[in-house]
Amino acid sequence: MGMLWGSVPLFGQTVLMGELKNAEQKDIYIVLHQQYFCYQPLIKVAELNENRFSQDLPITKPSLAYLHCGQQVLQIFLNPQDTLFLSADARDLLSTVRFAGRSNNDNNLLAIFNRDFLSQNSPSELAEQYKEATEKSFVEKTEQKRKEQMKFLTQFKKKNGISKTFEDYIITLINYTWANELLTFPAYKSYYENKTFKPEDLKYYDFLDKMVASDSSKLLCFEYAQFLKNYIYHLQDLDVKSLTATVYPSFYPKLYDLAQTKLKGSALEHTQAFLISEALKGGAATSVSALIDDFLSKASSNAYKSILKQHLAQLETLKSGQKAPQFALPDLKGEKKGLYSFKNKVVYITFWASWCEPCRDEILFANRLKKAAADDNLIMLYISLDENDAEWRASVQDLDVEGVHLHESGLYGTVARLFAIDGLPAYFIINKKGQLAASQAKRPSQKGLLEDLKLLLLE
Repeated sequence: MGMLWGSVPLFGQTVLMGELKNAEQKDIYIVLHQQYFCYQPLIKVAELNENRFSQDLPITKPSLAYLHCGQQVLQIFLNPQDTLFLSADARDLLSTVRFAGRSNNDNNLLAIFNRDFLSQNSPSELAEQYKEATEKSFVEKTEQKRKEQMKFLTQFKKKNGISKTFEDYIITLINYTWANELLTFPAYKSYYENKTFKPEDLKYYDFLDKMVASDSSKLLCFEYAQFLKNYIYHLQDLDVKSLTATVYPSFYPKLYDLAQTKLKGSALEHTQAFLISEALKGGAATSVSALIDDFLSKASSNAYKSILKQHLAQLETLKSGQKAPQFALPDLKGEKKGLYSFKNKVVYITFWASWCEPCRDEILFANRLKKAAADDNLIMLYISLDENDAEWRASVQDLDVEGVHLHESGLYGTVARLFAIDGLPAYFIINKKGQLAASQAKRPSQKGLLEDLKLLLLE
């Protein structure tokens, strides 16, 4: 329950209040991730009233929150019993946000840091970056970036002051962003050049000796959690992109056991849960059933065990053969439609958004797929998660997307959560009986999808 603007928070509450100008939607989403091994965030919806909002949050330890306003996302650092005020232009949160109240310096630094140092490259820019980089140039560039980030942190801290918990977080972020980039460079270099790349410097991986740490306090940082998993993959010498669907599942027990020998405490349990969750979402449930039993019997973290059980229960509803989740969403004419509208049809569902480049890349293949199937009993159902209705409609027309189009605003809507959507694009196949035939269906560009659909059409 949110508070009235200007009211005094109750003792012990963590409160986020703010003013957002030029917001296109009234509802904003505040998302709290207590762990990273599966997508089970706590989502609070706050309504803008004359551009203002107030929301109390159940924070019991230092936490990261993500404020979603349309397509803009703002990362926020919170300590228990914080009262934090922000003001920003919703059209450009990172460049315009200003904080006041407890943790204001922490968050002003975080906004500048995210804006200036963590900009995202497009897939084409990323490909070019790895193709051009040599081992030496990449190492030098990555280290120089880390030095610049540490220098910025030191200067800001000297001038403004920051909390100790936030300083620990930002240093972890800097160091493990650097470590992940070095650790994954050979794999990305191999992928973008389409040939195996191995570091020539025999000391290339020496940095790992100082970075592998079982420190539960660092698990606040996603980059640290990701590093631990990447490290286990590295020890197994696994190139996931080159493994087939039949070979890959067999590696999960090996990875799980390897983590047991290299990590400990919360770092171990989080990493093992990470591997289990990844296996489940990748369709390798059979290979990890024993690992699930082992984790639930041995893990000391009741919170992790509870979250994994919730994750298992949600995925159980999305298993092949289960009745597909029912929903109703507006189409381009504003009329409500759902799976009930396509009885005795095979439905290929695409969750997408106009801003999602991989989604857009797949549309040409999807149009070809529909034509090749040449069967009116195949429904290409597109569910857009665009925040902006006009951008959704324009993209459907501009990209000439052939199929039935429905719309739900944002990744945190009811239908997106029913289907456990944690990234785009996402694909599902529903058979003629209204059952899930595939929850992790092939993309339109992948081989074998047409054959999968034709078999279902013959049923």
